[in-house]
Amino acid sequence: MNLNPEVRNNAWQWLSLILRNVLVSLQSEIPSFLLE
Repeated sequence: MNLNPEVRNNAWQWLSLILRNVLVSLQSEIPSFLLE
């Protein structure tokens, strides 16, 4: 599968955004887990 650099960069931007959102949501939920 040959992707041109633009598509690859776009995919990486989306992936990093999703990963960042997941990490942020995890960080906000971890303290509540520890408190219980």
